[in-house]
Amino acid sequence: MTSQNFTRIAATLFGIFALIVAAAELPQAMSRADGSATDSIRFAMVAISAVAGALFLFARATTAMLRTIANSTGTGLLQFCCALIMPVPVTVSTLSEIVPYWLGLTLTGIFMVAFVFPGTAYRGLVPAASSALDMQTLGAMAKPLLHRNKWIKRIYSVAAFMIPLPFIFFLYGPRVIVSQTWQAQGEWLAVGFALAATGITLLPLFWVVPSAARAGTWPGLAVCAVVTGLVLTAAYQIMLLRSVPAIAAGFGGSGTVLTFPVLKVDPDNSGRFCSNSVWIGTDAGPVKLCNFLPEELEALALRKTLRISGKSTWMGQVARVIDAAD
Repeated sequence: MTSQNFTRIAATLFGIFALIVAAAELPQAMSRADGSATDSIRFAMVAISAVAGALFLFARATTAMLRTIANSTGTGLLQFCCALIMPVPVTVSTLSEIVPYWLGLTLTGIFMVAFVFPGTAYRGLVPAASSALDMQTLGAMAKPLLHRNKWIKRIYSVAAFMIPLPFIFFLYGPRVIVSQTWQAQGEWLAVGFALAATGITLLPLFWVVPSAARAGTWPGLAVCAVVTGLVLTAAYQIMLLRSVPAIAAGFGGSGTVLTFPVLKVDPDNSGRFCSNSVWIGTDAGPVKLCNFLPEELEALALRKTLRISGKSTWMGQVARVIDAAD
């Protein structure tokens, strides 16, 4: 198989995957579009997945367009942007649960080989002379700045270690019932932290661009800044609304028992990370709890009330014991 055929197949498969998961999650995103930051980010991720899917579905035209852009701007910026867009459909897939998790990761990995690293889509490309700087050149120019400023260097090091942790907590951490107060505060704190982190991460790249190359380089960096901001907002939302309340409850929480109304019982057991789920009503909005036993779902469907025991603070409660209320 030639690299050209592999690239087109990778783009088509990724486009189909991104469109399917976006279409499956769109009704849920629309029904919960109440103006909160969480739902706004959720809708934005569905929109990005849909746009990316529609774009890469037309593999021949999209690949030709990317090669044309790379010919004038270099491949580094495109590879960076594709790397940022790449995890969005996978994240939407974990929400919709319509595509098996292993299949989504496989298709994303194939896409990475084609468009990120090593980037078969750009093979044989001979860039034309351009004033735009690629990401490798920008990184080399920013390196002396990072060495001079130890604080920026430390922030980069901590960010590289911290960014994956919220997503790991999202998949494997304890269930947290967030309070209405912390839900409202944490959502917008996440947006603020994401904007600050995006600025700290990308401002050195803007600073080092010579004035003669700004017209060709800054627009691409601006696009990367927007995508980076969306990804970091999702990460900070998970950290502030899941990780922080769980840590606070673990160190300074008191034991509580709360009851919640059961809104919906879903006996579907096909989900990779969430099956046999129950939707409950909380002060902060509907919350989905997962992985109940079939007999527990039957009891909840009859009694319509769920009791949760665990440590809690003003930020929320960690659900340790969950059962049907009498």
